Amino acid sequence: LKGRLPACARPSPRRGARVEGGGFALTRCAHKFSAHITPALCAFARASSHTWRGRADRATLLMGLGDDIRPTAPLGRNFERGDRKLALCAVACDGLALQHLTPDLQADREVVLKAVRTNGLALQHAPAELRADRAVVLRAVRQRGDALPFADPPLHADADIALEAVWRTAVAMQHVHPQLRDDRDFILRAVGGNYRAFATAPLAFQEDREFVLEAVALHGLVLAHVALAFQTDREVVLRAVAQNGHALQHAAPELRD
Repeated sequence: LKGRLPACARPSPRRGARVEGGGFALTRCAHKFSAHITPALCAFARASSHTWRGRADRATLLMGLGDDIRPTAPLGRNFERGDRKLALCAVACDGLALQHLTPDLQADREVVLKAVRTNGLALQHAPAELRADRAVVLRAVRQRGDALPFADPPLHADADIALEAVWRTAVAMQHVHPQLRDDRDFILRAVGGNYRAFATAPLAFQEDREFVLEAVALHGLVLAHVALAFQTDREVVLRAVAQNGHALQHAAPELRD
């Protein structure tokens, strides 16, 4: 394999987990998107995707994709941005490579799905029709909750999409549709999956003792974000530590003794 890879993609003799020239660790390529793609090829594709200037020919990049699609001759040192197989390889390693593709590939649903699976923020580089595609957006926010702002606004009111986003990134709550942010059940479900979401809930909920009791029962670490009055409330603290013993560190000192 070493003899067939360009110099920038060959493992260093001193540090086998790094890629010379490109400077990317092979271990960063965590997504095993194909059983045929070698870690070195993946690392090289990742390095190349940032500038979209090939440091090797197309044959080298595609050699790990399978015998049936290996070209028989090199296509030159600079490969085409419109090459679909190379595009799929690149976005599978680094979803943000989507921004460098030609418009027709940015509108290719399979390419976009693979890109957002690798990096949800690639959603911002997809065309409007795919940012309005529920399946695409759902996959994006499952990978990065902060991809929600790039979704088509009507999808901000989709409870499943909003929850997936908030469970991963609490601050995504600010992009959730106001109707959901004012929904008690939605906020409780959000808090159950990400205790930090409590801090983004409307003040009316944060000051409601019954709501706080329900919230700490779902996730004890909510206690870290409640008002001091609730951190000194014995019943609230008991419910919190019953759900998660680590919540005790957020209780008032007199209740920790």
